[in-house]
Amino acid sequence: MSQKVEKPVLSGQRIKTRKRDEKERYDPTGFRDAIISGLDKCSNDFEAISRYLDGAGNKLDYRRYGECLFDILIAGGILGKP
Repeated sequence: MSQKVEKPVLSGQRIKTRKRDEKERYDPTGFRDAIISGLDKCSNDFEAISRYLDGAGNKLDYRRYGECLFDILIAGGILGKP
């Protein structure tokens, strides 16, 4: 009595994924290269570095690559320079 009958499927029908379900690739090396290239342009001017990091926050995902960002800034010695 409780048998499930398969519903017919149209041929040629494509299953679309929702945009929220599409995942972005995790690419810490690309993130690192983007940050370092921007910081190289700023040299040792802390105001320029601050402006760059603030502006790049719109394009680069700091939440996803937070650990990588701190490795670049602190372990890389960029913030430790006098």
